[in-house]
Amino acid sequence: MPYFRVRIEGTGISVPMEGSVAVGFFATRAVRAESPSHAAEKAHSMIASSWTTGKYSGWTKGAPPTLQVDEVWRSSWLKDLFFVNDGHTFFPADGIEDEA
Repeated sequence: MPYFRVRIEGTGISVPMEGSVAVGFFATRAVRAESPSHAAEKAHSMIASSWTTGKYSGWTKGAPPTLQVDEVWRSSWLKDLFFVNDGHTFFPADGIEDEA
């Protein structure tokens, strides 16, 4: 089964940041899947669950994010061996990014 990387954009959140409020994020996940569409479904599910019942569920002061798959591409197992399958790059309404 091939390896894929999936970049997802999340919007509609309200996460307090230093001097601003994050309204969205980008997150990349590595998954094994039969096809790009299955990879997108797996990554979408991973991120959705982390914002509804997982470690990010208490972060937002608004609703859980609206998720949209931004890009899916093939990746090698060697690159994914040490890939940290967590984290987000947040963006506030004013356009300055902050990583977490």
